[in-house]
Amino acid sequence: METTLEIVIILALILLNGFFSGAEIAVLTARRNFPAAALLTWLRALGDWVVSRSVVTTRRSLRDLIVAADETAVRRDGDGRTTVPAAALQAGDIVIVRAPRRLPVDGTILSGEALVNQQTMTGESLPVERTAGDTVFAGTTVENGELEIRVDRAGLDTAVGRIVAIVETAAAEKSDIQLYAERLAERDVRRTLGLAGLGAAVSRSLDAGIAILVADYGMAARVGIPTALVTSMKRASRQGILVKGPRALEALARVNTVVFDKTGTLTSGTPRIVRIVTYRDGPSEDELLRLAAAAERGFRHPVARAIAGAAAARRLEPPPVASTHASTGFGLDVEVEGRRVLVGSRRFMKAQRIALTPARDDEAAAHAVGAAPTYVAIDGRLAGVLILQDTLRAEARDAVLALRAREMRNVIMLSGDHPEPTRVIAESLGVRHHYAEMLPEDKAALIRSLKAEGRVVAMVGDGANDALALNEADVGMAVPGGAELAVEAADVVILRGGLDRVVLAIDLAREAIVAIRRTLGVAARAASSRVRRVATSGDSSKRVILPAIGSV
Repeated sequence: METTLEIVIILALILLNGFFSGAEIAVLTARRNFPAAALLTWLRALGDWVVSRSVVTTRRSLRDLIVAADETAVRRDGDGRTTVPAAALQAGDIVIVRAPRRLPVDGTILSGEALVNQQTMTGESLPVERTAGDTVFAGTTVENGELEIRVDRAGLDTAVGRIVAIVETAAAEKSDIQLYAERLAERDVRRTLGLAGLGAAVSRSLDAGIAILVADYGMAARVGIPTALVTSMKRASRQGILVKGPRALEALARVNTVVFDKTGTLTSGTPRIVRIVTYRDGPSEDELLRLAAAAERGFRHPVARAIAGAAAARRLEPPPVASTHASTGFGLDVEVEGRRVLVGSRRFMKAQRIALTPARDDEAAAHAVGAAPTYVAIDGRLAGVLILQDTLRAEARDAVLALRAREMRNVIMLSGDHPEPTRVIAESLGVRHHYAEMLPEDKAALIRSLKAEGRVVAMVGDGANDALALNEADVGMAVPGGAELAVEAADVVILRGGLDRVVLAIDLAREAIVAIRRTLGVAARAASSRVRRVATSGDSSKRVILPAIGSV
């Protein structure tokens, strides 16, 4: 009766876990170690549940990036306006978006002017001017102004929606190393079961057959590979590096080409004032900055934050604004301490009939180094220029040099920004291959072309505009402070630290693969030795197999 019960339990466990994957459970049960067999079954079921739960959660958070469940939009219905759920918008609708607000759709501007922060799609660190006829994208933000937009695409049809759909599809695929382990286990378990049956028949000893089963090389692979990978992933997590599974670790070890996004990855992604220019008979630098900070007080777009930060660093207290004569998406016209102060772009100054001739040389010098000028006029005359520039991360150059020391075939920089600032950053890093004005699809296409050349590519980025390239690369890596969509798309997420963690992640992955090879080498030698001992042990086979079974 007891023997029959054991056989039933063995068969049930094998059917539950798959015939070939249930061999180790069968051995545990045959040795009457029922708690261990049951625990292993439970752990596998728990692991499947955790993976399924993670997939559901990830997909929900991804779709919230397109349109959050509670997000609303203002739709024009005839002569009136109606607040509707953003998810209900369809192509052909007309929506009104006022700053500060994220755009829920891709569309064409019918009327209005605004500054739109497109960093999530193009990587540009400064907001850009958008007027009637221009195209805008879901996921970007209106920083200043108001737009009336005809909806061209909504939901998963938007540019960011298509990115999300691709990422979701890729997330459901099995990793290469998982498929490899399954093939190895299936092949070796079938072979080992056959050898075990043959050994038991020839020696007329069930223990001899079990000894060969326990010596299974495929079992060592199934246990050794995950153990080495998990250990390496744990080491990485202690260094602030989140590796999303063994496939990423395996691919990371083989990387020979690293592609960096520029804005927000190699640079800080936040412009700051690097120079203040004042003109003859005008105010001092501190006075110019103080008045500009007063005009920009209360605004949260990147230029306003840069001006406020510079004023705070100099311990300047902006005076109160008496009145605002005009405010558009491209500049401010305010009254401060009895003076009319204008702060804004070249276009704004021309509209206000401010002569910019004194700033010609300074404007050219700013563009030459990839900087952007913001003009300040007082009482109808140009008073000065604030030069804003996105700056390199402190560790960027060292990271590039470290990657070259690891014999990478190439280090490449991509950017959605204009050619001149891209060239300046690339030259300061010593990066020879760089590409500017790249849309998300362009970045992904370049990654595909590199892979077609036989390269193993790691893409390092931070924005939603990088998500397609992150997903297309063999390994996508998101840096700290990145957009949520980039974090979701990436295979490796740098939780803390700088770009030095990119280099460290590659080092840890390479060490993991070396450890796996050593583990498999030891397992193969041990298995061969044990089978030989069983084959030559004769009646002493029991003494050989007992320690082996006890180690399962």
